[in-house]
Amino acid sequence: MLGRPKTTLPGADGQETWVYEHTTVWAVDYPIPFWRPMAVGQTPRDLLTLRFTYGVLTGCSFARERYTTRDGRIVATDSAAEECAK
Repeated sequence: MLGRPKTTLPGADGQETWVYEHTTVWAVDYPIPFWRPMAVGQTPRDLLTLRFTYGVLTGCSFARERYTTRDGRIVATDSAAEECAK
């Protein structure tokens, strides 16, 4: 359903952690004569972490980081995280 995780981390005693990530980074070079502005940006970075013990889902968390562009650089502005299963 979710596809292949970006990262899979093995643990002790049958534990395993899967991490899914989604974000998009973009840059636009505007073709205006005598002036070459460029805009860069990034969509929020979403992280879904699933924790398994012997193949049974035992927990998960969701985190989102937001970004803005300052002086042509992408910088993080805020982040939030919460547990989604217990």
